[in-house]
Amino acid sequence: MPRHERGEADEGYLTLLPMARLLLSRVPLLQRILLLGVLSASCSCYFLVLHAQASVPPLYDGFAYGDAATTAWTDSILVKAFLDLLCPNSRDAWQPLRLAVDRYAPCVSLIIHPFPLLELAEMMTDVYGNVSGEPPLDEPIIDVSSEQFYGEGYDDSDKRIPDMTIINKQLGWNPKTPLKDLLETTLTYQHKTYIEAIKRQMAQAED
Repeated sequence: MPRHERGEADEGYLTLLPMARLLLSRVPLLQRILLLGVLSASCSCYFLVLHAQASVPPLYDGFAYGDAATTAWTDSILVKAFLDLLCPNSRDAWQPLRLAVDRYAPCVSLIIHPFPLLELAEMMTDVYGNVSGEPPLDEPIIDVSSEQFYGEGYDDSDKRIPDMTIINKQLGWNPKTPLKDLLETTLTYQHKTYIEAIKRQMAQAED
């Protein structure tokens, strides 16, 4: 409950006390008992209303699919999927994922986090510029499939949907590092390792 609400509750309670004393001094015993009951009920309702107004239920981010809006906080298996519906691989993964959730509902609920791959690519480009000190590229970001980039037969995991439900239940672990900070830490390490490897190769070539 916010600090100012506690003050208002205290003031309201203190205001009721002198009023009760004044009324009790002017009425017979039976009426006093009845009046005390009414005042007690009124005070209880008053503080229950304040408590109800202060209690805010937890909310989840993302978009709830199907019964997730009502089952996400029960014992159902909560799947959090990061999808880019403009990406062909994400579109392919969406249909079987939706069918699985529909098949096993309400035991399984789904929360969708829209995260465009283009936004991830732009974030990585920005982070790499900060890590390497190089100016940002003027070239536009292009969409290339993994098969086209790596060649036929490349085993990619584009359709694997990461889920932290099991590791959270078993170990009580939740990710605390924002995605951009994680990218910056990873690219900083990789960039440093790459620079050191280049220096070693150049030193060996000179020898």
